[in-house]
Amino acid sequence: MRTDPLFVTMRGLFAANLYLVWCAVIERGLTGVSLMRVLVVALVVMFATGCTTEGIMHDASDWGVEEIVELRELQSEDGRTNDRRIPTALVTIGKVSAFRPLTEKNIEEIFSEYAAFASQVDPSRDPMYTLEGFHSEVAGWTMLKVWSIPLIGLSNFEYALVPRALYEQLRFPTAGATFLAHDSGDLVAALTNPDGYFFVRKILCREGNDYKQCAKNYKWGLYDASTGEKLDHKSLTPDKSGIRIDPATFHLIEM
Repeated sequence: MRTDPLFVTMRGLFAANLYLVWCAVIERGLTGVSLMRVLVVALVVMFATGCTTEGIMHDASDWGVEEIVELRELQSEDGRTNDRRIPTALVTIGKVSAFRPLTEKNIEEIFSEYAAFASQVDPSRDPMYTLEGFHSEVAGWTMLKVWSIPLIGLSNFEYALVPRALYEQLRFPTAGATFLAHDSGDLVAALTNPDGYFFVRKILCREGNDYKQCAKNYKWGLYDASTGEKLDHKSLTPDKSGIRIDPATFHLIEM
C-alpha cells in the first residue's frame, strides 16, 4: 500500500498557482493577456509534474506487492521461515483512479519489470505470462484508492493491472480529476495473481446515483483472500479492528 506524496505535493503546488492567479485578479486587476500568461504557467506546472493525456505518471517498478517479498526476507534473516504464514492471496477493495494504457512504447519496459518482480515472488518458476500473453491480457493499469482524508488531500493507493475484459466496462476519472482532486471512479475488487500483482477482477459498485447505497455492503482496504480478514498493509497480519469480508462476494460481514 502506498501513500502517494507526489500527488499531495504536486497538487499543492498547482493549488498554490491557482491561489496566486486569484490574488492577482482581485488585488492587482490583471489584464486579459497577463491573466492568460499566469494560467498557462499554472497549466505547465500541472502537466510537468505528472498529469498527462495518458493518465497519472506512475513508476512501474512499484506495482508488485513488495511486502510479500520483504516479509519473507525478514523471516529468512531471523531464521523464522515457518514462524507464520505470509498471505500471498490478497484482495484490495478500492475505487479506480485515472487509467494509463499499455502501448507499443512502454510494453517491453513494463513487462520486463513485471517479470523481474515475479521472479522474486517465486524464483522456482517462470512468470505466468510471456510478453505476448501479457499484452493480450492487460489493457493498462490504475491506482485503487483504499482510503483518504479529503480535507488534507492524503490518500492511500494500491497499483492494479486492468484486464482487457473489464477495461471497457469500468468508469475511470480523468487524469486531471485524479491529479487535482484525487477523484475516483467505480468501486472494485482486485486480487493478486501468482506473480504478486493485483488485477482488477470485479466491479462492485458503479459511480453514480446508486453508489452510496451499494457501497454500504463493502469496506475499503486490504484483505486475506482465503480467510476474508482485514490486514495491516505493512505486516500483512490481521488488523486489530477484526473486520472481515466474505471472500466469495467481498461483502462486509457484520460484527
